[in-house]
Amino acid sequence: MREGDPLFGQRTGRAGEELLPLCGDIFFKKGVWRGEKVFERDAAGKIINLLDRRENNDLVWKKIK
Repeated sequence: MREGDPLFGQRTGRAGEELLPLCGDIFFKKGVWRGEKVFERDAAGKIINLLDRRENNDLVWKKIK
């Protein structure tokens, strides 16, 4: 979710956390050295998935809207 310029991530039942840009479509939570969030895009540049990357394992969150 966006609140002005910053980007926030929020899981159900948890508080929102600001996601800071690492580069391009890769973000991380402040103070957390693991758990990158990677936005995957299709050939047209539209976001199709979010990868929750932890210790070289990807949990794929598919975009439904």
